[in-house]
Order: sequence, then structure tokens, then C-alpha cells
Amino acid sequence: MDKSKLMMFIIIGLLVLLLGTVVGVTVYLIGLVGDDRPEEFQVEQEAPPPPNLSLRDLDEFNLGDFLTNLAVDPDGRSAVVITEVVLGINNTGDVTELSEFMDILEASRHLARGHVNDVFGNLTYGEVRTPEGRAAAGEEIRLRLQSAFESNLIIVVGFSDWMLQRN
Repeated sequence: MDKSKLMMFIIIGLLVLLLGTVVGVTVYLIGLVGDDRPEEFQVEQEAPPPPNLSLRDLDEFNLGDFLTNLAVDPDGRSAVVITEVVLGINNTGDVTELSEFMDILEASRHLARGHVNDVFGNLTYGEVRTPEGRAAAGEEIRLRLQSAFESNLIIVVGFSDWMLQRN
């Protein structure tokens, strides 16, 4: 009987040790993951565009003419957009900053055109056939270019000519 009691105490001791190890490893791993409290994260706010900008407060930057395939519609039909893309650049701020930005934009014109083509290539005829869809495409282009050039000087994206052709 003494051997069985001793064996039982050894087994219970090993189980307690095993349970303690599992709890300890779990607490350690949770500590590695960290705490997701919101005050630890700093969200960078985009600066809103200056209020009450008129057309006199914008400099035009013409990205040129585009003849671009749109994404294929769910019904299998393709379409082409023919347009001229014009950027409205805020000219109410620092003249030096504006001049530097315009120089960078001019030097990176092909990169900017590539972003515009990417946006059009992800849109379908049904998404851009209405004035609201065209405005949404302009907004997507604006956001993409602001991100690419890390500047909020691009205020508006307009299309001086707009023609859709469905195949």
C-alpha cells in the first residue's frame, strides 16, 4: 500500500508540474503578443483640404490623354475609356513647396499615368458610365496619387473629355 500511495503522489505531482508549465507558457505567449489598447496606436490623420477653395486656388496639371481598357464586366463584355485627366493642385500654400511638388510631378509623369491606368483597369463600364461613377473614379485616382506622391496638394481630379466605348 505504501508503494501505491507514493506512486499516486508522484503522478499527482507530475500532473501539477505539467499544468503549471502549460499555464506559464500560455501567460508568456500572451505577453509576447501584447496589449491592443487604442492609446498605444497613433493614427496619422490626413490633413483635410483647405476650406472654400475656388478654381483660382488650383493650378492645373494635365496628365494627358488616356485610351485605356476597363475591366471586363461580369457579362463578359469589355469597354474602353478615352479621356484627358487634369489634376487640380492647391496653390494657396507655400510657393516653394508647390514648385517642388510640381517639379516632382512633372519628373514622375509616367508613374502618375501608370497609377491612373491601374485605377481604370480595375473599373468596369457599369461602374463609370454614370456621372457618379466618373466622380468616384476621379476620387480613387486622387487618393492613389496622394498616396504615391505623399502629398495632399492634389485636391481634385477632373476629366476634360470623357468617352466610353463598349465592345
